[in-house]
Amino acid sequence: MTQRKLIRFTLTGLILIASFVFTACGGASTEASGLPQIDPVGVLDTDLAGIGYVRYTTNTGWANGVEVDANGRIVVIGRITIGANTYMALWRYNDDGTPDTTFGGGDGLVTTTGTAGGTLDEGTGVAIDESGRILVAGYSLNAGTISQMIIWRFASDGTADASFGTGGFVLYDRGFGADSWAESITVDKNGRIVVTGLANNAADRDMALWRYTDAGVLDTTFGGTGVVFQHNTAGGNGDDIGYDLAVNDSGGIAVVGDSENATNSDLVIWRFTDAGALDTSFSGDGVVIFDRGSNDSGADVTFDAQGRVLAVGQSDVGSVGDFVILRYTSAGNLDTTFSDDGVMVYSTGNRDTGRGIAMDSRQRPVAVGFSGLPSFNSDMMVTRLCDDGAFDTTFGTNGIVLFNLASQNGGNALAFDATGRIVVAGSAEEPGTANMMLWRYE
Repeated sequence: MTQRKLIRFTLTGLILIASFVFTACGGASTEASGLPQIDPVGVLDTDLAGIGYVRYTTNTGWANGVEVDANGRIVVIGRITIGANTYMALWRYNDDGTPDTTFGGGDGLVTTTGTAGGTLDEGTGVAIDESGRILVAGYSLNAGTISQMIIWRFASDGTADASFGTGGFVLYDRGFGADSWAESITVDKNGRIVVTGLANNAADRDMALWRYTDAGVLDTTFGGTGVVFQHNTAGGNGDDIGYDLAVNDSGGIAVVGDSENATNSDLVIWRFTDAGALDTSFSGDGVVIFDRGSNDSGADVTFDAQGRVLAVGQSDVGSVGDFVILRYTSAGNLDTTFSDDGVMVYSTGNRDTGRGIAMDSRQRPVAVGFSGLPSFNSDMMVTRLCDDGAFDTTFGTNGIVLFNLASQNGGNALAFDATGRIVVAGSAEEPGTANMMLWRYE
């Protein structure tokens, strides 16, 4: 039974007043892994490091992405700072939360810096292909402090895969003496590598979508050159950025990000065909623009089993940032069977931000991000919704789990392991320092 009511409840000392729908929901799992699926209730899994989370304190850094490999090992991507240099950091943990000593230099960590000639590398997205190789997308500064988009590929033991690109990586520089970088990466069912991010033109930033062959060569069957750009989507003739992408079973690609209008930014979803053209079956021109507040931005996107597109991000109303989840039909219309108008809004009255979204084995949306606290502090937040957009009351407290270890805590990405447990990667930060964090919920 679904019930709509005015709710006043306290979450770690925060009074939240809003009109939400709470529902107990579930259904049979797909059990795609072949293993029985648990139905997480939002409790930290103490089988991970004895406490349900891992905090990497050796160096300042954070996580941007997470995947779970076929052996149940947790792969995390991000960055760490050592001295004057910033390194791309690739961690791998065993199922019990201990560093995988078979990976990298025996400590479960692989790092790179200076790949393009500068002093900063960062990994922003991670994917694992069918051979167990790990692909990392991000950027690397050159000697002139211009960022270049980069893809690294590693063998399953963490060594560079020399069969990919030049010595295990590819760099992309559009030219113009300006930045290019990646935000997200995936591997499609044909083994092609798809990446989104941005590439500057002569004046500002364009959303960029690249596709590479398995060997690390731009796939010229995609848009004619292997890369397509989108500019001035929201009409402001400013920056357009892609933050995440998803590929459906037919090869269609959804990219979420933002585009500047005349005064601020709008959340944008672009949908492309397998050939790299805008898919006109989606909203007539392949693009939807969401403009609710003073600034709107999309952080992550996924398809559900019915081909609907779900996106998570942030929508600012004045000085308040709201955590939003949108669902669009396969035709590109806001789905009014989801939260009445296609938009779920979570607001504490502080700065709330959605960062990651994925569908669980029961086709429920699970999302992670930041739940705002006063003075720009935050809790890490995990939420699970029912198919109709209501908060799932069987998960956490009225569908929400919060975690606080430092002043600023946040989840940037999530994945599911083979049994359905929720794995979240992000950070715990105090002024002047940040630590990579990894959580697992059952």
